[in-house]
Amino acid sequence: MRKEDIIIAGLSIFSFASTIAAIVCAERLRMASNVLDTTTEKLVSKDIDISDELVEKIVEKAVDREASYHIRKSLDKAADKIADRYESEIKTAIEEEMKIQRSDLEKTLKKKIGNVDISEIKRKVMAEAKDACMEKIKDDLDELSDKYTEQVESMASIYETVANKIQSIGD
Repeated sequence: MRKEDIIIAGLSIFSFASTIAAIVCAERLRMASNVLDTTTEKLVSKDIDISDELVEKIVEKAVDREASYHIRKSLDKAADKIADRYESEIKTAIEEEMKIQRSDLEKTLKKKIGNVDISEIKRKVMAEAKDACMEKIKDDLDELSDKYTEQVESMASIYETVANKIQSIGD
């Protein structure tokens, strides 16, 4: 037997087995469908007896849930309206209070400014300016004095060097 003949025989057997498996699966699927159809028909044909007590509980629960939803929704709307109203009232009250306090502050400042002695302020400013100028002049004079002292010392050093040279020439 050739290799190709073995492969063809194997494929034929596999094909035959697959066909038989498909037939078996189809038959089992048909049987399951029949059982399901029969069960469904039995359930539909029977009157299902639901007790009035169970129906009342279900209706009561649904009514409570719906009532709670509407109550919560109404409370939320009422709370929003109250918050909006109070926000508006608070804003108005704050604005009025700010106007009153601004007016009071303006009056107080005008009164305090009216009581200010300008000549006293001028005198203090002049005294402070004089002190600042004196301090500046003193600092500038100290700086000039330091530079002058430095230059005098430098010139003294030069004269001393020249004197030493002259003296060394004469010796």
